[in-house]
Amino acid sequence: MMSRMGTRGRILAVAAALVVAGTGLAFADGAASADHRQAEMKKMGGAMKRLSQSAKGEQPFGPETVAAAEAIQAVGHEIPALFKDNEPAPKSRAKPEVWSDAGKFAAAAKAFSDTTPALVAAAGGTDAAALGAALGASGKACGACHDAFRSKDQ
Repeated sequence: MMSRMGTRGRILAVAAALVVAGTGLAFADGAASADHRQAEMKKMGGAMKRLSQSAKGEQPFGPETVAAAEAIQAVGHEIPALFKDNEPAPKSRAKPEVWSDAGKFAAAAKAFSDTTPALVAAAGGTDAAALGAALGASGKACGACHDAFRSKDQ
């Protein structure tokens, strides 16, 4: 006889599989993947703002600080995958060079991603200067990628 927990677990597993499959189908559509990419970049921008506030002493260090740094790290690792589809979006500022010079783009994304462990470490402390320095390094790498691969106009 099947236990209630076993049945419930199977139902949850099937539901999770359907969500994952549906997500894959949604992102097969270029517009959906561009929307997802833009949402992830905006999430990273909001997290950068939160860290900046802690580095300036405007917000206290705490779980939110660490969560913001971890969000940046997660999106940072995801950047190449976010741009895997050569899908222009109406509101995208991504330059064609993202795809035509994919090797250089991947290197720039990696340079940014490589700064995030120090950012997470600094966010876990209480030293505003250390967080500011880590944020500066991440911001410099972020800006270098934007300079090369994001247009100024929308």
